[in-house]
Amino acid sequence: MIARPLALLALVATLMVGTVTPASATDDSALNAACKLLTREQIESVFGAAPLDPGPTNRTLPNARKSFTNCQWDDEATPTTTQLAAFTTLGRKVKKAQLSGLGRAAQGTAARDLTPAELQGLGDRGVVEIVRDGTYGTVTVVKGRDAMLVSVAYQGPDPRPQVTEADMLAIGRLAAARL
Repeated sequence: MIARPLALLALVATLMVGTVTPASATDDSALNAACKLLTREQIESVFGAAPLDPGPTNRTLPNARKSFTNCQWDDEATPTTTQLAAFTTLGRKVKKAQLSGLGRAAQGTAARDLTPAELQGLGDRGVVEIVRDGTYGTVTVVKGRDAMLVSVAYQGPDPRPQVTEADMLAIGRLAAARL
């Protein structure tokens, strides 16, 4: 499992607790919602410098977070060659109190708020973050009462490919098209 940037800890740490279920093991559209944001082909079209880990795999979230689903393309094994891991989180009809901190850059992090021009085709507000070494990036978007987060990371031995803000905005737009 990769280390998460500080801006995501509040969201992802609480959302990723739960049971792992292969996406194909259920037809429940609510459970599969985060896995339907992106396809393997879409992820690989933006991030083609290394093979994508197996997936998608659903993560069942705690009852307190019923409006959120999580999906991952990550086998959580330590790779011996460079691999790409991807994560999607989707919240539908999220309570206003939960939305208040989403889609805004946290102080003391590498995250920055998206500009109005960057938000076109994404949502109402959002944040992009690339970690210092450039191997991990995330985009968080709020659109009405829905919220989505897409994270990608190159894992394995150095040197690893770089994740750019342009990459994150491109993958964010692909996912936002299904919001």
